[in-house]
Amino acid sequence: FQQLVSENRAYGSLDHPESSVIELGNACHLIRELKWDGNRVIGQLEVLNTSKGKDLQEILKAGGAVGVSSRAFGSTERNEMGEEIVNDDLSMITYDIVANPSVAKAILNESYDTNISNKMFLFPIDQKKILNSVLDNIIEKY
Repeated sequence: FQQLVSENRAYGSLDHPESSVIELGNACHLIRELKWDGNRVIGQLEVLNTSKGKDLQEILKAGGAVGVSSRAFGSTERNEMGEEIVNDDLSMITYDIVANPSVAKAILNESYDTNISNKMFLFPIDQKKILNSVLDNIIEKY
């Protein structure tokens, strides 16, 4: 995924789509930076001036708060304790903008202004909880 970020090809959607395919017609932001900070992933994204990006711009201009959620796929297995464990085949697709992220602290943080289309936003994600988030998304789909 880091390669997609470095090549300016890490697009995200407004809400999780049904498909794991990144469709440019649904792009609302471009992830500009992604790095580790202890157990957290810190990212920087740019809201695009696309139709979905404009929807996000209006939400933010109105003072709405939105979250960031990972989109990934892979398989799971139950361990001896009955817990679902994400296998090593987990494949990261992107990070999408959602109303209610499963990781409570994964909220965009920046003061929003009227020049929002060129603004960068930071999003912290607690990696300890991210696999539960991914698992929740997998369970919801199947």
